[in-house]
Amino acid sequence: MVLLTGFDPGAVGNGSSMRVGRWCRALVGAGGLEVVVVPTAGTTPSEYRRVALPDEEAIRRGAATLMSARWRHWMVRTAPLPHVAGRVPAWMGRSLLSDLPWRPDIVIAFKMALAPMAADLALECGVPLLVDLDDDEATLAATFGEDTDEAEALERLLRGVADLAAVLTVAAPADAESVGARVGVPVQVVPNTVALGPRVGSGSPGRAMYVANFDYAPNRVSARWLLHDVLPQVAGLAELSVVGALSDHLGCEAPAVAYGKVPDLTPFYADASVVLCPVLAGSGTSLKVLEALAHGRAVVTTSVGARGLDLASGEELVIIDDPSEFAGEVSRLLASPAASAALGARGRAAVEANYSESVGDTAIWSAVLAALAAT
Repeated sequence: MVLLTGFDPGAVGNGSSMRVGRWCRALVGAGGLEVVVVPTAGTTPSEYRRVALPDEEAIRRGAATLMSARWRHWMVRTAPLPHVAGRVPAWMGRSLLSDLPWRPDIVIAFKMALAPMAADLALECGVPLLVDLDDDEATLAATFGEDTDEAEALERLLRGVADLAAVLTVAAPADAESVGARVGVPVQVVPNTVALGPRVGSGSPGRAMYVANFDYAPNRVSARWLLHDVLPQVAGLAELSVVGALSDHLGCEAPAVAYGKVPDLTPFYADASVVLCPVLAGSGTSLKVLEALAHGRAVVTTSVGARGLDLASGEELVIIDDPSEFAGEVSRLLASPAASAALGARGRAAVEANYSESVGDTAIWSAVLAALAAT
């Protein structure tokens, strides 16, 4: 098997890296897994094969290759490609083949941007292609409304990827239904799952945590909402630890403290009694919500943050969209360590029952076997 990803599977604090890392751990036990990182997300992997992105001149020189019989009609239907996909031309797939230790029996692409490259490799080897879309990027781009042309390009690419892949997967059932209806093929659900890890104490009084990848525009919007609309109304907060890439660019002011990108989140989860997961726009399901629950922490999130998760507000976590009510619930949990601990314990139990790694492994292998059977 060959798995192509733009995200380093070992990175900390990034939901996409966490998801592709789960795929790697599920598949590596079977032997013969080659992970190739094409650094579209700007990551610098340490233990995986890395393929450099071509420069603009190389992309222009390779354009003639994309107008060959294999790709001509596909490119006409999908062009112009979204920005990231345009940086990873399909001809990179056959170029990669000579560097691999063996010819794969299946090629897996994480996210749409790498699907054309992965498809070129799969076609060269005569093997099936599986694409984990993760979420519905086209709908998210359209909803977020930053760039209409980019949203339309993502939708064209989605339809083109559906023509190339033997199996498509996403994290959330709602996305599977929506994407499947638009592309006209069934889409399998591979839910986001997390490792439980060791139990930690109840956290330090008055301390909360917020972790996200702030290089991602929707997360910066959510951060501004939390820091400007919610935080001034929170009582009893000694510190809000803001952790993740570019958190030091958010302009945090006390009691919020930015720690930037860190190698290990465990000390922060151990220190916090409440974890805040404000998500104002997104698709798929939130791995950061699941990760916080897996650490036994009380979680306050929004309806988008809880999207696609079979969790009830007030039982396993708290779901609130109004900033004043969000602040009120955070204040209540900070003031009551017993209530915070009880909520966190119920959340951890729900993750253990429904979102453990074994659940994810079963779904991943179901998708792989379906792709192999499609040949």
